[in-house]
Amino acid sequence: MQREVSVREVRWRQDRDDWQLSPVLFAEMDEEFGPFTLDACVTWSRANAFCSRSWSTEDDARVQKFDGHNAWANLPFSVMYDILRNFLRCKRRQQMEALLEELEAAVGGYQDMRYAEHTKRAYDTGVRAFLTFCVRFACLGCLDPLLPASDATLARFIAFSAWFVQPSTIKSYLAGVRSLHLQQSKEWVPVADRF
Repeated sequence: MQREVSVREVRWRQDRDDWQLSPVLFAEMDEEFGPFTLDACVTWSRANAFCSRSWSTEDDARVQKFDGHNAWANLPFSVMYDILRNFLRCKRRQQMEALLEELEAAVGGYQDMRYAEHTKRAYDTGVRAFLTFCVRFACLGCLDPLLPASDATLARFIAFSAWFVQPSTIKSYLAGVRSLHLQQSKEWVPVADRF
């Protein structure tokens, strides 16, 4: 005996990726969470676009940069996780870059201290290496608050750096991190007393 298939079920099988949201519901969401600057998932004709800027399947939201946009998307089921993964990667990178800029601005004060120029350059290199490490790995949830640096953060920074530089360079990096702590009036426990 063959089962009758409803029109609704046929539509579900054929068209799982091209559904359009009610304009009234979009307007409510735009009012609460917007204004949206980008509709990230529209049809190739862009007939279902709610924003002046939009990406169709040809633009592929799985690889586009969401940076600088307040994006709206009625995600296609077939690629939903890939688009979300890309969106989160873009936002995380944007947040980490903003954090790095903020920290580098805060670091500038130690340059005013009375150090020889070569010492300032060495400290600057160490601080940049530490901040880059923190920005790169903070998204993995492995770091405590940045300053004062915890034992775990410093241990990870030392272990990571050991893959790329000599022990004497790591020692110089740590002198820069120490200087950063002192400039920011944060407690610094000497590395020898930590481990």
